[in-house]
Amino acid sequence: MVAFAFKRVGGSAVFLGMLAGEAAIFWTFLRGNISYLWYNVIGCVVVVTVALTLTWLAPATFARSGSPPAQ
Repeated sequence: MVAFAFKRVGGSAVFLGMLAGEAAIFWTFLRGNISYLWYNVIGCVVVVTVALTLTWLAPATFARSGSPPAQ
């Protein structure tokens, strides 16, 4: 999802977002009582949000190299 929609986000940001997404899914599984299909939505939203936030907060570290500067 991130690779197709947001070209500027680097692999490190996506990896950290994936870890946060897995943690969110696991926490929701333990604490919530929702249908299993909602885990896909929760994971996707968390991964995209964390990856975009990390890229926005530290573009020198998490932005994809060779990408144009933000305007």
